[in-house]
Parts: sequence; structure tokens; C-alpha cells
Amino acid sequence: MISKTLSLWIAQSESWQTFMDFNLPEDSIAKYPFLNRPDDFYISLFGEMYDILENLEEKKDDILSVAKGLEIFSLINKRDNFVGVNQPNNILFAAGLYYLSDYAASAYILANLYEVANYEREIDKFVLCFLKRKLDDQNSYCKLLNEYLTTGDENLIQELLHRIEAQKSIAYKHNPYEFSIYFLAESILKKFRKNNIWTDLLKHNTSDHWSSYIDKTTKKTFPVWDFFPSQKTALEKGILNSLQSIALQTPTSSGKTAICELLIYNEHKNNPNCKILYLAPFRALAAELRQSFGRNLSRLGISSKTIYGGNIPTDAEKELIQNVTLLIATPEKFMALENSISNFLKDFTMVICDEGHLLDDGNRGLNYELLLSRLKSEKGVERKFVFISAIIPNIDKINEWLGGTEQTVVRSTYRATEIEYGFLKPFDETNTNFFLDVNPFKSVPQNYKLNKFLTESDFTFIQQLKTKTKQKVYRFNSGNAKSVAIALKSLNSGSVALFTPTKGRPIGVLPLANELISQLTTGLNLPNPIDFVKKDSKIQIHLRQYFEILFGSNYPLTQIVNYGALFHHGDLPQYVREIIEEAIRKEEIKFIICTNTLTEGVNLPIRTIVINSARRYNGQTQETIPLRDLKNLVGRAGRAGKETKGLIIVTNPNDFGIIEQVIKEQNIENVDGHLFFIISRISKVVVERRLTLTNEILEGQDEEFKELIDSIDISIIDLLAEEIEPTELQKTIQNLINETFAKFQSDSSQIETLNTLINLRGERIRPFIASNEFKFIKQSGSTIRSYNEIKDNLDLENSLWQELTDPSNDKWLKFLLDDKISKLSVVTYKLSEFNKRNRTELTFKEIKKAIKLWIGGNWFESISSVCSNDIDTSLRLINSLIGYNIQSAAASIIRNVEMRFEDDDEKTISQTVLNFPQYLLYGVNQPLQLDLIEIGFSERIGIIELSKILNEREYEYMELIQLKNYLRKNREQLLEILKDRIPKIAFDKTNESFRFLTFRNMN
Repeated sequence: MISKTLSLWIAQSESWQTFMDFNLPEDSIAKYPFLNRPDDFYISLFGEMYDILENLEEKKDDILSVAKGLEIFSLINKRDNFVGVNQPNNILFAAGLYYLSDYAASAYILANLYEVANYEREIDKFVLCFLKRKLDDQNSYCKLLNEYLTTGDENLIQELLHRIEAQKSIAYKHNPYEFSIYFLAESILKKFRKNNIWTDLLKHNTSDHWSSYIDKTTKKTFPVWDFFPSQKTALEKGILNSLQSIALQTPTSSGKTAICELLIYNEHKNNPNCKILYLAPFRALAAELRQSFGRNLSRLGISSKTIYGGNIPTDAEKELIQNVTLLIATPEKFMALENSISNFLKDFTMVICDEGHLLDDGNRGLNYELLLSRLKSEKGVERKFVFISAIIPNIDKINEWLGGTEQTVVRSTYRATEIEYGFLKPFDETNTNFFLDVNPFKSVPQNYKLNKFLTESDFTFIQQLKTKTKQKVYRFNSGNAKSVAIALKSLNSGSVALFTPTKGRPIGVLPLANELISQLTTGLNLPNPIDFVKKDSKIQIHLRQYFEILFGSNYPLTQIVNYGALFHHGDLPQYVREIIEEAIRKEEIKFIICTNTLTEGVNLPIRTIVINSARRYNGQTQETIPLRDLKNLVGRAGRAGKETKGLIIVTNPNDFGIIEQVIKEQNIENVDGHLFFIISRISKVVVERRLTLTNEILEGQDEEFKELIDSIDISIIDLLAEEIEPTELQKTIQNLINETFAKFQSDSSQIETLNTLINLRGERIRPFIASNEFKFIKQSGSTIRSYNEIKDNLDLENSLWQELTDPSNDKWLKFLLDDKISKLSVVTYKLSEFNKRNRTELTFKEIKKAIKLWIGGNWFESISSVCSNDIDTSLRLINSLIGYNIQSAAASIIRNVEMRFEDDDEKTISQTVLNFPQYLLYGVNQPLQLDLIEIGFSERIGIIELSKILNEREYEYMELIQLKNYLRKNREQLLEILKDRIPKIAFDKTNESFRFLTFRNMN
């Protein structure tokens, strides 16, 4: 047990580090005794380290504490406060103890502060190389370890240990330091021998089974030589060999993605013909998995495809999907795909359900649950589910619903980095000076105060008056101002995310962006994000050029990037969000203002999260963000391998009680599913009003409720085969009901309501089955009510269906939008809601103008001309109303026409008509541009310009493979032309698509 005094000094050294990180005034620092006795502190730490190494198992709780104490003597901006310490040597011991305390990612960060050239002894170099996971071919110890990593031969690691033990015995007699470093190396290797990727995996299969996986995994950018404790827990639970479903409940940044990668590899190795579905509810998560996860698996010979956005897949997309092992998809996209590929569900042997708490989500939850219910309901198909969420208290119930048991629930509290919490509190009654109360629910010294964290002087600037005199101006008038200032101060310790739950006024992203600009231009004495942009980087210039094209020079995103900052919210297009995420991921930009869209499954290197508010506006009232969402948010601070610690700063006193519950994990909401919410609500009304449910009652509710009914209808439609017999309808629907999570947890009254509701909707479908119209509904992705509105208004004799060649043709747009889409009740409701929310009065006349501009290659600033020059409204118009609601309606109508033409030998639908929904989705107008998207190009500026170059060359092709081969062969020439035509951000993304095209060809 560490002495009380040393324990106190270690804790104080941590608070001193935080003080140094924030560059606070000297007179605000507490009087820490260890600063006056650094030699005694260091000697005590070293003495404790020897005791720890002698008794590792007994002293396990003390290892991390000593590591924290030692690290300050070698850290940049701290080490200069101490003399007489060999800083490179010291970091070996600090990082080594981090490794021994199961914080290998933090050991990796510390070890990478120094280079091999800083050391002379071979053993020192070996320890550094081990902790950096970068072995030196010239080092004899490294050679043995590298051979072990390659072969898994236990004799090699044993030989390495024998050599080090022998050298330790020699050093003991004549050189205390050498003895110490050999002692450390021996301890590290003993731990590694018991716990490394070979020893853990060979328990579950042979070296032939794992050799390819280990070879690629140990050579990643951040090499994986061993597993986190959370991952070991999963392996020990038998997840690799279990035939039952599995649930993973481990914190963010604890290695869940790596576990999934391992599961996929194992499944594929056991059955090369397997098919695996990875459900990623967020587009951002699906996009990130495509970039990293998909590529890692490609190197292992596992083909994958990622799909999100839109609702009707192209023929080429269908072909690609059916030939890959792993499909990464949002539930909505998968459901659309399922409708168009017969017997598609039965192929999947494993289903990974990420961000599982979204079963409760009002927008996605119903589809997510009913999709899983259908996957469960398939008879004669052996299928394993892997359900993942960091924040569900009742995950065992969901796992049981999916076919697992208590033995297949993997729970771990391990995080690869620690998190601290700081509450901003007023120093006095003036509310002009504030201190940060760090870890307020722990005892001293883990709880400490950072005095003068935010002061009146931070908000005082000198104003030049017309009379040529100067006066002090105090500028501190809002919670937003406090949050921005704190976020700026936090830049001294690493990347910062300033979180707010909304986009608009009064506390949202845009007001915070304006406040940031105001503080930086006023001349306050606060850090400037531009000073933290990577040296010699022109990233802010390149981003500004890009954003100017998309949004214009006056848009807040274009403006704040000049100061080295960015923002991120749900109205930004996915490809723009990906560019922003990449700039943060690469640490090119270190300051971002964001909503929860940046926390939706995306892993970014954020050191500090400043919470502007834990409450959001719902109409005119405020409501608390669900605690589990806040828990998900705070888990994003302190990325493993990038930071040794994360910090959450809460600025609003009204939020302290909310965050306290998150810290203590109290009252975290269960996940019951959105269907259960609907059933509970209906069941309550039925009982209270003594109603008998009928379809007339259900369809007589408001539009919001009708949309829920539509979702249930679609799930039933997706479940049924096209050729289903009317006599089988009730049985099939009952099977679906029985498999829902809602049924699993309902009482008898709620089950009765569920049965009644689903069967009523089944009866609504029955007439279409009897009249052979059901296939039109199923294959077109229509709801029952939209199909009824569509079918009698198709105008099949109109020549536009067969002759259209220009997607922006005025007659066509009037025909489709005015005569067809505007007649659909769901679209008119969505337009009404859009106008109400955005305080606009758009009609289909303006929408047609916007569509012409959009598919004509224009951007949001131009399109804002039809939205009262409001760029944010044009963003929502394109990405939501046009890109989703109108696009979905167009796809359903066009598919209905296409299916009817299939039965008529004299009619062939125009390819331009067939492509029109995709043109709406992507903002393009040529088949070539869609084909470029199909083969992996995602950046719109590059796609449009590349298509122009190919058209200028009069290049023609018949099949996609010809286009791919042409692009691979002429890559350098095409890129050389593109370089001068498009902004650098667009060029880099296009170049990346070219590289990926070549990479996929090689694999």
C-alpha cells in the first residue's frame, strides 16, 4: 500500500498537471508540497516502483498511481520545472508502469514522446520499442520479439525472457540503473507472455486459423499486440465459439469495434461462404466504418460494401452487395434493399447491431426493432446476433430477446483512458470570477480546485474611442460567452469539442460560432484556435476555399474556419461532415462546436468536451437530454492512443445535478423500444376510453401518428413474400408479433393491443394480396396509403415516361411534382411542417427551382435564392425535404410505373426517369456521374468535374468494369487535369477514391 504522504503528492501532481495544461495564472496555484521537495518525491516514487515490481499482483492498484507521479518529470511543458532527472530514462519507467497497469494505449503515447536515438543501451531501446510498438531490426531483443509476433512460437518469448533475466542478475552486482531497466523489461515481458494476441487467440483455435489476422493486426498504424481487459473479458466469455447471441456493454473507446472485426474474421474463417450484416444506425458511423473497418477487413481478404442514403438501390449496387461477405448498412437502407432482392435475408449468418440504444429513438427505433424482429422470425435459419451499446442498463433483457443468455452478456467498466469532470463555479457573488471544481464527487486530493479558471480580466479588452482615448470594456453577458471562453482556454491541453444540443438560437451551434468570432476579434486575452493548427498546414485555407463554393463567404462555417475552428451539426450534408471529422481526426483542426451528431458512433481525438447545456428546447419548453445520451457524449473524451485522459467541463450550474447522475450512473434510462412506447400509449388510451381498436380509428389520428402506422405497415410488407397466400397472412404476421421486443416485455393488456394493432394492419394489406397488387406495394417501397394515392394517378400513357432525356426538363418536373408528388398527403404534410419550422412559405414552384439548381450542379448559396437567401434553410430543403421526402416519393412512383411497363412489351421506361431519384439524392444529372458514385467516388465537386473531363475526351463504356479499368489506367493524367480545376479538399477526396479503387482491384 502506498504511503499516505506519497499518495497525496501523486494526486497533487495530477492537479498541478491540469493547472499547467490550462496555463493558469501563477498566483492561482495551490501550494503543493511536492513542488518544494521534488527530489524526495522522485526518490519515493522510484522506491515504490521497486516494491511494485517485486510484488506485481499484490500491488496492482498502486501501479497506475506511481506511473502518474513519474510522468510529470518527462512531459513537455512540465519537465523543465525539475532538474537532475534523466527525462528519456524516466519515461521508460512511467510508460512501462502504464503498460503494467493495463493502460497500454497511454504507455504508447508516453513512449512516443522520445526517439530511440535518445538511448544508448540496447535494453533501453528495446523497452522503448516495445512500448512504442515499433521494433528495431538492429536490436537483438527486438528481433526475437518480432519473430515471436510473426510465428507465435512460445519458445522465442521464453528465450527472450531468459536473456533479460540473465542480464538482470549481472546488472544487480554493479549497475543499479541497468538492474532497474532489466527489472522493468522482465516485468513487462512476463505480463506480455501471459497476455498477448497469440496466447489469447490460440485458446480458441490453431495458429493456422489466426496467423493472417495476427499478421495484419500487429502491423496496423496502432499495432495490436495484446487485448484490452474489456476485450479479454469478451474472449473469456466465449464469444468466438458461442452459437448464441451476444451483447457487448463496454464503455466508449474500450475496443468494441476491434471485437467485431475479430468476430467477423472468425466467422469468415470458419465459413468462407458466410454473410454478415453490420447495422450502423447513423450515416456517420456507417461512413467511418467504410473508411477504417472495411479497409482493415479487405486486407484480411474479406470483401465488404457500405450502403446508406436513398431508398432504392441501383442494379449495380444490388450485384455488388450479393457478392460481398460483409454488408455495412443503415437499417433504412437495408430495408429498401431487402425489398428489391428476393430471399435476401436468409443469407446472413451473423447480424451485428451497433448503437443498440437507438431502439428507443423516435425516428429510427421502430424500423430498427421490426427489422431485427423479421431477422429473428425467419424459420430454419441459424443466425447469431451481436448487440452493442455502451449505455443500456437492461442490455441483458435485449440479449435474451435476441436469443442470448446471461452467460453471453459481456460487461466491462474498463476504459483505455480515464475521464475527469470539472464543474465551473463562481468564486464570489459577483459572478465574474470562476474556479473549476475538478472531480467534485471524490474526496481530496482527487478533488481539487483550479482557481482563477475564468476571470474578469479574460473578458476585458481595450476599446479605442473616437477621441483617441482608450477605455476598458467588460464583455461578459451570457452562458454562451462563458462556454466559448472556457473552450478556448481548454485548447492549451489538447483538442476541444464545445457541445450544445441544438443548432439554432438561443444556445445552439450558430450562436456559439458567432460568439467565438466575436471573442477572437475583440482582442480578449484568450488562446486562438488558429495558433493550434498544425505548423506549415494550410488546412484552414483549403477548407475555407471549399466552404466558399458550397455555402458562400458569409456563412458562419466559412468564417470560423479562418480562426482555425469548425462546427458540425445534422443539417450539414454527410460528405461535408466527413471532411470536418477528418480534419479533427488528423488533428489538423483542434476546436469544434458540435451537436450530438459528432458523438454518433464516431471516434475522434477529443481531449476536452465543454458542455454548454444539458437541456434542449422542445418547442417553447426545455427538456433534459436523456442521461444515456449524455453518458455516450462524455465517453467520447480522451481517445485511446491519442490522450491519456479526458476532461468534461460543465459550465451551467443548472446542469450539475444532471451530470452528477451521469457520473454516478444513476437513473440511466432503460431501452424499451419505440414500438413498446407506441403500444403502451395506445393501450392506455384504449383502457381509459374503453375503445375497440379499428383501422378507422387508427387512420383518423393526426399525421404524426399516421407515420408511425406507416412504419408498422412497411415492416409487415417487408416481412411478407410477394407470392404469399391470403390464408398464410395471419400466421405470418403473428410470427412477427411474437418476435418483437415489445411483445417480449409487455403485460397481457399491452400484448392484446399489440396483437390487435398488427393484425388490423395486416387486414388492411389483405385486399392487395387478393388482387395481386401486393407486389407493386412491396417492390416500390410504398406505404399502403401512399400506394392508394399513387396508383390511380400514374398517367401511364404520357410520353415523358419513355422519352425523357433531360432530368431538369420543365414539363417533366411539373408532371412529376405538381401532378403526382404534390398529391401525396405525406409530402404535403412534410412541406407544411418544413415551412412552419423554417418560417418560410415555399411552394412546389420554388421547390422545382431548387431541384433544377441542385441537379444542375449548384450549391447551397445559389439554392438559398429560393429560400429568402437563408443558407441553413436551403441545407434542410436539399438534405431533408428534397433529398429524402420528395426523393422517396419519386422513387415509389417511378418504380410503380416501371413494374407496369415490365408487363407491356411496347413500353420501356426512360433511363433518365429511372435515374431521377438518384439525381435528386446526389445532386447530379448524368448516368456517368451516378456510375462514378457507384464505384466509390463520393465528393460531388470532383465527380462533376471528372465527368466533364471524360465527356471532353468522348470516352464511352458499356460496363462498370470498363470504367474502373480506364480510371485506374489513366489515374495520373486525370488527376493532373483535376488538380487545377477543383479546390484542394475536393481533389484530395477524389484522389482518395482513386487510391481506394486501385486498392480494391488489388484485393
